[in-house]
Amino acid sequence: MELISKLRRDADLRYLYEGPYGGRGRPKRYAGKVDLSRRDRFTAVVSPDPNLILETAVVYAPRLRRRLRIVVVTHRHRRGLAVLFSTDLDLEPVTLYRYYVARFQVEFLFRDGKQFAGLTHCQARNIEALTFQVNASLTAVSLSKLQAVQALGQLPTPFSMASIVRRGFNEYFLKKILVYLAEGQSFTENSPTYEILCNHGLIHPIAA
Repeated sequence: MELISKLRRDADLRYLYEGPYGGRGRPKRYAGKVDLSRRDRFTAVVSPDPNLILETAVVYAPRLRRRLRIVVVTHRHRRGLAVLFSTDLDLEPVTLYRYYVARFQVEFLFRDGKQFAGLTHCQARNIEALTFQVNASLTAVSLSKLQAVQALGQLPTPFSMASIVRRGFNEYFLKKILVYLAEGQSFTENSPTYEILCNHGLIHPIAA
């Protein structure tokens, strides 16, 4: 399992020595400390965002005692930089950047699973049962997003599981009302009032 994370801007890093062996003594391993303000030894890569500059290098991290693939991200019109890294030295720099940016979507997936799909409700101790519970919960969140895409043509921004759950409850509740109270009335599922009541309390209205 490989790790993708972020380093401090003043992280202790070393360039790897790639020169010839002098023929005497222990081979040289490092070629000086990395100064992120002077990245002349870094390689520029094509950025997926025109406002960002991506530069990459493979360096050694003494604190982690291993080599890292790092990607320095700088904005063309702002000061400051971000230092991303992966323990997978063969990982493409742009892929590393995309994976790190996508971390918030992963966090939203677990958040929605906990709040609306019962991710933490399982009390089983069997590993197979726990695995099934986690898969079922996260699948429910993913299918809810798919339903929103099919209804709106795209995923709403921001996506709200609260609205999906509220919409489902409203539909269930209104069907109960129609069965017991609306016989012979003009209030039907095809009326505009039905859609208004189905979307009652939603953050963003969702079409049926």
